[in-house]
Amino acid sequence: AKGSVIRSLLQRHVGSLADGKSPIQFSGVSVNWKRQGGGVSLESVMIGGAPLDDEKVYTFGTSDFVIDQAEKYLGFTPSGVSSTTTTIFEALIVKARKEKQLAAPTAARFTEVH
Repeated sequence: AKGSVIRSLLQRHVGSLADGKSPIQFSGVSVNWKRQGGGVSLESVMIGGAPLDDEKVYTFGTSDFVIDQAEKYLGFTPSGVSSTTTTIFEALIVKARKEKQLAAPTAARFTEVH
């Protein structure tokens, strides 16, 4: 998806966080946001440690459950969706066998700033 579409997705997610909801999980992102004028604003967005580029096309992964209900969970229907026969569980098993330990720190993924 184009960076501008990812930005809209993150804006939508931050709005949910501000309302005390967290509909989906993210990894590889770091977003600083604040409440402003009855809504929320994204102050900074990093993807894989680099600033989000609205013109760049990004590839991301999710489950078929989310893709099958993309409008509900993402707020848009992504184009160019490709599928694999490998499940998320199977991919995690391969990763765990290879790395022996899995860690998914959640700190600083979404940080409200004042």
